[in-house]
Amino acid sequence: MLDGAITVNDRYRAIIDNMLDGFVYLKAVYNDENNIIDFIHEDINYSFSMIINYKKDYVLGKTLRDLFPNASPDLENLINTCALVCSTGEGLKFEEYFNVFGKWLSGSIYTCEAGFVSVIAHDITENKISEKKLVESEEKSRLLDESIAFENLRTEFFANISHELRTPLNVILGAIQVIDLYRNEGNSDISKFDKYEKIIRQNCLRLLRLVNNLIDISKIDAGYYEVYLENKNIVSTIEDITLSVAEYIEQKSISLIFDTEVEERIMAIDSDKIERIILNLLSNAVKFTKAGGTILVKLFETDDSFYISVKDNGVGIPSDKLNLVFDRFRQVDKSLARNIEGSGIGLSLVKSLVELHQGNITVNSTYGNGTEFVIQLPIKIVQDCQCSNIETTKLNNSAVERIRIEFSDIYS
Repeated sequence: MLDGAITVNDRYRAIIDNMLDGFVYLKAVYNDENNIIDFIHEDINYSFSMIINYKKDYVLGKTLRDLFPNASPDLENLINTCALVCSTGEGLKFEEYFNVFGKWLSGSIYTCEAGFVSVIAHDITENKISEKKLVESEEKSRLLDESIAFENLRTEFFANISHELRTPLNVILGAIQVIDLYRNEGNSDISKFDKYEKIIRQNCLRLLRLVNNLIDISKIDAGYYEVYLENKNIVSTIEDITLSVAEYIEQKSISLIFDTEVEERIMAIDSDKIERIILNLLSNAVKFTKAGGTILVKLFETDDSFYISVKDNGVGIPSDKLNLVFDRFRQVDKSLARNIEGSGIGLSLVKSLVELHQGNITVNSTYGNGTEFVIQLPIKIVQDCQCSNIETTKLNNSAVERIRIEFSDIYS
């Protein structure tokens, strides 16, 4: 056939029929109020008939409602969208799932003449299925990575706990064996046993501290751990706690300084928990501060918050390890042959105790230049005392024992 015998319409027809994308030409159907209520199929190509699974001859002349009688409300959305384009003359692009066709389609809707719209659509269902599978695969991979990380953390925890349990038990057993040796040799000099009695007591306290921390962490996780708030002077409470360990810390040739910008602040606190927090932070500071160093406990406040700072000029924490200090069972130094003993529970427990007071704790550190922990507590008053039946007093024998427990993993 000669080129001149091919009309423009023939060319357009050939283009439309051979398009890989689906093409449909729709004529608007109006009601008596001149509102579009449906569209008649004026033309479709082969690709679109494959999308909707209907042959062209069956589709032509039928309205959308005729062709898909059970597709509402998805069908209503499609009609309304086409009506919007038809009435405004402004085309739009789409990429969505159509229940009408049971497929994902991507394409555009536009109008070339009044009362008609053209739709060009591409079936992207397979792509969407592949994307979904990829997302599911990535999610499974993420969950697997998290599971592996948790398993590694649990393994590390058990290794740390095993070390923490074994070390004091070995020391206790060794001390008992030495005592038995003295006794078997008929040595009646009781003074020789004093040193070993002290070793046994200190390591028993260390085991007690570990067990107490494990129990408390478990209670917190289970939601059974309680704080008993009462209105007390937090300044004097922290000062008493700090001074109670001053002699011990100074025996380590470390200076302990207490400084406050506030003389008195009555607020709702649990004194026992505040004591636990401060003792833990101080014992932690002692561990990482060399002889000749300084530990500063400073108190200050703003309009609605009270702040406690415990700062040392010890070894500090590397910047890439700062995010680990409050992680339960994590040690910045993972070696089992650590110079510093500890289970990795203490600071996590401190964070939990602070949060039970509706406060928060942050850490700032420069490796080689020391570390500062800052606690922020809301200044508030309770109307009804929430204190427990357990009597809390100042530095009595019970308080001294708690100090010994918190400082038990700091060896001379």
